[in-house]
Amino acid sequence: MNVDKVVYSIFSFLAVFTIVCLIIFIIVGSEPSTLISCVFGACVGELSILGYLHGNKRKYNNKEPYLKGYADHNKNSKKEKGEEQNNDLYD
Repeated sequence: MNVDKVVYSIFSFLAVFTIVCLIIFIIVGSEPSTLISCVFGACVGELSILGYLHGNKRKYNNKEPYLKGYADHNKNSKKEKGEEQNNDLYD
C-alpha cells in the first residue's frame, strides 16, 4: 500500500473521529477524554513509525550504489597492493 494512502486514511479517520466526538459532546455534555487521547496517541505513533520506516528506506536506497562502489574499490586496492584475499569464509 502506498504511504500517501495510509496517511490520508489516518487523517480522514481522525477528522471523522473528531466530528463524532463533537456530536457526542453536544448530546451528552461530556467528552470521552481517555478515548480521545488513546486514539490520537495511536495515530501519532503509527505515523511516526511510518515516517521512520519511509525515511530509512529512502536513506538506504540512495546509498546502495555508493556502498557497492566502495566494496569494488576495496577489492581492487587489495589486489594492487599484492595482498592475498582469504575467501575461505565464503566457501
